[in-house]
Amino acid sequence: MRVLTDVAAVDREFDYEVPAAWHRDGRAAKLAIGTMVRVALQGRRVGAWVTACDPTPEVRPGPEMNAGRSSAPGSHPDSAPDAGTEQPAD
Repeated sequence: MRVLTDVAAVDREFDYEVPAAWHRDGRAAKLAIGTMVRVALQGRRVGAWVTACDPTPEVRPGPEMNAGRSSAPGSHPDSAPDAGTEQPAD
């Protein structure tokens, strides 16, 4: 579901997954645009209004990648130190 929170400093909508328990006990069927719900946001529970029940997730632009490799040496999780490069002693 997509919601708009009642937090004054937040002016965008968020997508949340409807809990499985809500599907099991029928609460998910009662969700409609305009329904007030409570959601977790930055470690708090806040009020929000449903703005879409089955939204298509928005794709937000992320940082540009250079062919899947970072320019910082050793920053890729699969990278290993270059052969022949001295490593500091412990």
